[in-house]
Amino acid sequence: MDTSAGAKDGVVKLVPGGDAGLARLSDRELLAKTRALVGRSNQVFAALLAHLAEVDARGLHRTRACASPYTYCIYELRFSEAGSSRPLRGRPRRRP
Repeated sequence: MDTSAGAKDGVVKLVPGGDAGLARLSDRELLAKTRALVGRSNQVFAALLAHLAEVDARGLHRTRACASPYTYCIYELRFSEAGSSRPLRGRPRRRP
């Protein structure tokens, strides 16, 4: 059984536009598009940090039966335990 086709189909479904056209891109185009994707990913991550900071500031994690923003990330947002610490380390903090 060849699972590579199934994995490839999964990538096509997860990424807008899939990888159907990637093989046709020149090296320069592929590198430029990769850089643009990283830029968009950074923007989304920055927005996530701002939202998590506001959830923390309002104490909204407690309304979801989570003792901390860390447990909120794990149980409500379904982050892995290792993945939960990254956004929390980088989030902006409000001073009281």
